[in-house]
Amino acid sequence: MFATRFNAALKEIRKGKVVARRNIATCCRGCYDPEVAETQPIIWHYGGQGYHVDVAESGAYYRYMAYGRDEVDTLYFNHDNLTTADGLTPAGQHVVDTFNKWGIVIKWDHSGGQCIEVNVKLSLHPAFDYNTDPTLAFI
Repeated sequence: MFATRFNAALKEIRKGKVVARRNIATCCRGCYDPEVAETQPIIWHYGGQGYHVDVAESGAYYRYMAYGRDEVDTLYFNHDNLTTADGLTPAGQHVVDTFNKWGIVIKWDHSGGQCIEVNVKLSLHPAFDYNTDPTLAFI
């Protein structure tokens, strides 16, 4: 269930003219055209040097070459061109709305300096209304 909804959300985000990349090898964005982030809204998550994040129906897992895998509780999406000093851009609102539509629980204060955090554990059970728990801070 998680992989199906997560992949559908990213596909819909891309249809909204936001570049969505997965498993970027380095957090400095050196592995893709740096001009993309200057001209287009973009989100990407860091796979890690030698690591790869596998998304499955049962959750998300770090895989290191052939040495096994570890469970991932949170996927951290970096982003550019989703916010301004006045708040979310239309592209930023599209990202938030799309994750919400597909039951992907995120935490983000809408600032340019904070990652969009996908809570994998909470996203596994989208039927539960997380808005009823005031201790959870997400959009």
